[in-house]
Amino acid sequence: MKTSDEFLDRILNETPSSETLFLLLANQKAEGRLNRVIKECINALGRFPRDIRIRGLMAETCFESGWLSRAESEVETATAQIEELIHLYKLKGLIYSALNRKEEALRSLEIYLVHKPEDQEVLSLLESMSPVEEAPSADQRRIDSDSPGETPPFSGPEIATPTLAEVYFAQGQVEEAIVTYQRVLDRNPGAEQSRKRLEELKAMLPSVPQPQEYRRDEDPLRSRKEKLIRVLETWREAIAAGSKQ
Repeated sequence: MKTSDEFLDRILNETPSSETLFLLLANQKAEGRLNRVIKECINALGRFPRDIRIRGLMAETCFESGWLSRAESEVETATAQIEELIHLYKLKGLIYSALNRKEEALRSLEIYLVHKPEDQEVLSLLESMSPVEEAPSADQRRIDSDSPGETPPFSGPEIATPTLAEVYFAQGQVEEAIVTYQRVLDRNPGAEQSRKRLEELKAMLPSVPQPQEYRRDEDPLRSRKEKLIRVLETWREAIAAGSKQ
């Protein structure tokens, strides 16, 4: 242990870069030397206060050592720094859209909308980029005419992802998020994280106001939120159709 300490001290005395510090301290954490990692993270953040990797490592180490108040403080600072950069997902979506890489554009904009669900500029952007829906074929019209007249209030997007489910949840549409997660599990029964999240959403469902008509009248933003979801679904359907061609 003494040799390890001497080696660490020698590197630290050479004023290493933030990248070297992070790699070194992450290795120390993996060896279980939590107190030393916390001490050196504090020193490192004095030199590199904006290094989110070191701050995240500090938060993780404090949490594992039971110093919850400091872990909370560090993770709040780190996530605030992340929030400052969320707009880059919007920019990434614009770049991918300009390159006609629509699936990647949609993925980036979905992540952005989880954090900024009320961004009307992105909604307008998605509307302008939304593919034109083709008229149904004769066979499809015949199938539709043979189906029952009543349409379910929500059947879920054809392509379901955990990100899209969280977009529904961010919009306050818990039932829709549940259906989307169920579709994720239908396609991938081994997705344990999605299964756990589905159970969490089901548990909170009884506390959600149920009358849809009342909620629609109560919330003036609901129609715009529903429009956003429809646009995302249209994108997904168009991408799925294009991948089959």
